[in-house]
Amino acid sequence: MTDQKSPRPPSLDELDQKIERGREAAGLKPVARPETAGALGKGFHVAIEFVVATLMGTFLGYLIGSALGQEVIGLMLGMIIGFAAGLRRLHTLMQAEAQALDERERAKHGRDDDRDA
Repeated sequence: MTDQKSPRPPSLDELDQKIERGREAAGLKPVARPETAGALGKGFHVAIEFVVATLMGTFLGYLIGSALGQEVIGLMLGMIIGFAAGLRRLHTLMQAEAQALDERERAKHGRDDDRDA
């Protein structure tokens, strides 16, 4: 057998650039991508993570509770812990998104200042 590694597949950004170059070469207009499509995807991502965290906490709490003979107590505690974990993850994701938005705004204003000079 050979020890050669398979070539790295191109990233999505590289593929997007290739498509844009091809569209320009063919004389086609660039595709307008609304910002809301990205926001909708992020919203679904956050919602799914929250629901999964809550369900996992509930399920694990039920398993632990049933092993101890206290299904209802385990279920309730697991649900509370899962809900709290979901809220914590939601908070973390929103902080990261806010930081990315701030960085984009700073970069945007930095370029605008350079043009005025």
